[in-house]
Amino acid sequence: MELKIDLKKTIHANAAAYFEEAKKYEKKTEGVKKAINETLKQIENTAEIKKPSKVERKKTEWFEQFHHFFTSNKSLVISGRSASQNEIIFSKYFNDEDIFFHADIHGASLTVLKCTNPNEADLIEAAQFAACFSSAWKAGIGAVNVYSARKNQVSKYSHGEYVAKGGFIIKGERKWFKGMELKLQIYFDNGFKIAPGIMKIEKSIKIRPGSTKRFDAMAKIKKKLGIELKGDFSGLLPGDCEIIQ
Repeated sequence: MELKIDLKKTIHANAAAYFEEAKKYEKKTEGVKKAINETLKQIENTAEIKKPSKVERKKTEWFEQFHHFFTSNKSLVISGRSASQNEIIFSKYFNDEDIFFHADIHGASLTVLKCTNPNEADLIEAAQFAACFSSAWKAGIGAVNVYSARKNQVSKYSHGEYVAKGGFIIKGERKWFKGMELKLQIYFDNGFKIAPGIMKIEKSIKIRPGSTKRFDAMAKIKKKLGIELKGDFSGLLPGDCEIIQ
């Protein structure tokens, strides 16, 4: 380390000068340290503010994999989206107290009303739902008959042979619901929901079989409901449709 000595000054004067210089650097160092600490605090505070809050993911219920709705009396109705789902519903979710619904047409979803003591409104709403999720919708038919039966009347066997995938055998007397209109309604309640057209639901869009492609129809429904939610929700619809309200 080199030291510069002012020959015009005494040794004590030179020492005093270096001492004063050292104090200046010490003050600067303290200032730098203070500035660094303040900057670190600001960074920490900013990080706390911008730290994303924990997002609670909505729990997916078991019935959400199927077409479903809740009746006016809050009873759950589920309907298969495919022959495979019909099998799943029959083997896993169709209990003794439940009621089976099926449109009287080749190619229809297994629909189940999960209710021990349903009233007439529950039955009619479930029957209309079953009518809509059948081949009648894609065929453009305006109405179709629907029947219901109890669990002990429904079987996967006929004359000892297993019925084809998605098919069922009904034994005994059925309850009939004649001329069930193919009409559904879409509404928004923490997500897009679907329900039979005969139910009273505020701010809903009603549909029936038509020529508008499902994707385009769903885009129009979202616009009419004023919901800007990204994603393809056309799978809610049974097929191409017409918006009637």
